[in-house]
Amino acid sequence: MVVHHSVAKVESIDTPAGTFTNAVRVVATYKWGSSSKTTITQWFAPGVGVVKRVRAYSYRTYIETLVRFRVNSVGEKLIAAAVDASELVVVARVRKPGVGENLDKVAQKGLAAERRKSIDRGKTFQLRLVIDKVLKGKLDEKEIVVAAKQEIGEGKWVFFLGRLAKEGHPMLGPALPAQQAILRNLDLVLNPPKPATFAERLARADVVIAGKAVVREERGHFTYWVFKIEKTLKGGASCAHVDVLADEELELTEGERYILVLKAGKHHGRKLYEILGGEPDACSREKLAEYEEVLKK
Repeated sequence: MVVHHSVAKVESIDTPAGTFTNAVRVVATYKWGSSSKTTITQWFAPGVGVVKRVRAYSYRTYIETLVRFRVNSVGEKLIAAAVDASELVVVARVRKPGVGENLDKVAQKGLAAERRKSIDRGKTFQLRLVIDKVLKGKLDEKEIVVAAKQEIGEGKWVFFLGRLAKEGHPMLGPALPAQQAILRNLDLVLNPPKPATFAERLARADVVIAGKAVVREERGHFTYWVFKIEKTLKGGASCAHVDVLADEELELTEGERYILVLKAGKHHGRKLYEILGGEPDACSREKLAEYEEVLKK
């Protein structure tokens, strides 16, 4: 078998997860003998990975595209650190360099080649950004010029910018494609949600019960706690028991009584509940009376 890999070009790719404007197309060709050949084309987006894959066999072609993605916990910490270290965080579009606009195409290509050589040598160049949204800091201008050391493709990006230099050009920090998942994560870092009050948790709940933790069960890939209902404070929990989806951080004691603030849902055809607002409260007469008073209001 002969394998040949080649990096074809950088291009924009549309997927259900969003548009990736600087995806790198990599083509791998596998050959068996003189007639059998398979070609696998993949597009890699910075910070995300493979966003599209096309597998072309002699008998059929398969196409896979990214439907959704999220920033993992490591990525969240990095974004939080970048936000904390930056004076200005913006969503911006990269504007093509204005130098050489009046030159012919041959001269423009020559200037572009010189700029790439400068980037390879670690030199900075001026990058003009068109500001779409300011996420942190204050900026009145619609466009700013930054000192960049890396080539950044066209499209919307999140820029983390440092202290303004004397000439008024902010220094460019790490950039990420401005996909919705990253923007949502940034919004949470910049505007952390306030903890829900006791009354708000009850208002969002479908069911509020006082119940005893009977048993913890592993069913397939999911873990449930089964509770025996002793008193229904809100909702229509008319059955004797209720199954609650449990996460790894949910620590309960079998046989203990708890107040459960539940959101209803269906899974595998059964009606199940999940706990709102973190760990449930152990049940006491005082806590039970407190819940009842809030629910009356």
